[in-house]
Amino acid sequence: MELIIGGQTIELESLGDSIDDKFTKLHAAYLGRDTFNWKKFVEAAHDFFDDHPDPAWDMHDKYFTNFTVIWRSYLNARDYDRAEEIWRRAMSTALTWESDHPENRIHKGTPYYFWGVTALQKGDLDKGYALMHQAVDEDSKSQGKAFPDTPAFAFASLNYAEPEQAFREWPYRQMRYMDSRQNNYSARYSRQFHLEHFKDHFLLSPPSVDIGFLFAYSVARLMQLSDLPDHALASGFAAQLEANILFDLALVIDGTIKSKNPTKWKFIHHAEFLLAQFNEFLTEDQLREINQAFNNDFDAALSDILDGQLAITGISSLSLAQADVALAYGMRNRGAHDVTAAPTVWTRFSEIEQALFNVLYLAVDILYP
Repeated sequence: MELIIGGQTIELESLGDSIDDKFTKLHAAYLGRDTFNWKKFVEAAHDFFDDHPDPAWDMHDKYFTNFTVIWRSYLNARDYDRAEEIWRRAMSTALTWESDHPENRIHKGTPYYFWGVTALQKGDLDKGYALMHQAVDEDSKSQGKAFPDTPAFAFASLNYAEPEQAFREWPYRQMRYMDSRQNNYSARYSRQFHLEHFKDHFLLSPPSVDIGFLFAYSVARLMQLSDLPDHALASGFAAQLEANILFDLALVIDGTIKSKNPTKWKFIHHAEFLLAQFNEFLTEDQLREINQAFNNDFDAALSDILDGQLAITGISSLSLAQADVALAYGMRNRGAHDVTAAPTVWTRFSEIEQALFNVLYLAVDILYP
């Protein structure tokens, strides 16, 4: 359906005479100078949903796609508040209809996705990722797949190569961020490990959607943090903020190994399992000794491991893999410590961050061939 409004030619999906008329008037009001009766639009939308209950998800997508012309006009003007308001209005018609028809659902992956994109463009990571997670959940329910073939999952899995990705720049930046860490891992461990392997064997099919999403969200927070100058991060609060992100990375590592070591549920056993698969062993008793060092003096243990000076029973110096896993173990159990009193967290954050990426890459490299 082609319209000319205010000298601008736009294309909309044709959905039926009544709702087409309301969409025409809606765009004339937003892009021109006409007035608009929102109540009449809601009535027509509800009639449309009555005629297309689930599983008419393709029609639901077309309905929500008809809001994108208005959305883009605000997004291009960087008027993010109004861009978000478009999706609130679009969603309200579906949500009120669903409340009156609890046995049915409208597929809402499209509006959640574009609303999430808007929030991220605005700089609101928490809202953006929460909305994008809802988009993936909607897509999963509609397609009956844990990992749906949709732009929302492409975003969540950092698949910048996906041609239908409207916000392609974001996962591309994340992949570049991870690539530098992957290069450091490959050099440190003398491994021929490539980011494509990580993408194909982990990002596109993570142990669970939640683990994949937590990883993408953690990378986004790390990227945002990396934009700040060092002097702005030299504080106890910065250490807590950084430790929170590292803890989330440790949770991702935990879940990644657990899927290959399902009979165990504690991180200590996953650490032991991963190192055994890499033929660089630490026993459970030795790992407990490392944990006790963190309990005795968290900051000193961090420094000793980073400097290669932590000695434990039977080992005078930890190997590179043992040291990285030990750091991940310490950050995983950080809840027992006051990390605001650990200046090593903020003074040597990049080293600790790299160590956790090393463990995650090692887990995928060894356990996900």
